[in-house]
Amino acid sequence: MEPTLTMLYAIIAAMVYAGTFWVKKKASESPESFDWVKFGITIAFGAMIGLVMYLQNQVITEAGIWDQITTYFALIVFLQTNLMTLYKQIFEKKKIEEKRLALEQVKKSVG
Repeated sequence: MEPTLTMLYAIIAAMVYAGTFWVKKKASESPESFDWVKFGITIAFGAMIGLVMYLQNQVITEAGIWDQITTYFALIVFLQTNLMTLYKQIFEKKKIEEKRLALEQVKKSVG
């Protein structure tokens, strides 16, 4: 299978996944707007997964298209959720430490 088609299927799966959040935001009464950057990141994850699958010579047959799209969907959800959680853990701890140090400096300058 050519790389364009393999990546296209993964991108379609990513768009469906990201689209669910768009629908959720539209249906909710939350003042928060839809995050197009996160949407783009999800699409990029889909493209990367499609490329990796192509490089591993994953063959998609007409009978197995839906199975493959479901697999891409699951990989996108799993990888993006875990990588974003790890990213937030690392950088949130750093931000908390910076705030703690800034607070200590304020206390020293006041006291």
